[in-house]
Amino acid sequence: MFKEPTTYIEIRDDKPYIAMTGYKVAVMGAMFAEGRASLEWMLEHYPNLTPAQVYAAAAYYSDNIETFLQHEIEANRLMLEVNVPGAQAAYDEAVARYERVKAGDWWIGQPETQGHD
Repeated sequence: MFKEPTTYIEIRDDKPYIAMTGYKVAVMGAMFAEGRASLEWMLEHYPNLTPAQVYAAAAYYSDNIETFLQHEIEANRLMLEVNVPGAQAAYDEAVARYERVKAGDWWIGQPETQGHD
């Protein structure tokens, strides 16, 4: 018997979170979707998450990647204005990632071993 459909993402304060957790999709979804953390690593370090929650966060992040990157660019721009150390490098990286996504290179952080084209 199939389980009832579950909503894994919820919006609170205009930000997407993994439902019933305090984890922001902007962080958790990005870590997994961009290849910075494996599923095994995510589950080991966040044992209250399920594989489905991690995949849902990555899917939501992927579906909204341009918006997430625009927010990241703006946050880094604001840090530049107050001379936060490292803000220029973070800003430049975010802009480069955004430009790659706009050019159709969704796999902005995935290692070559993922088998994508």
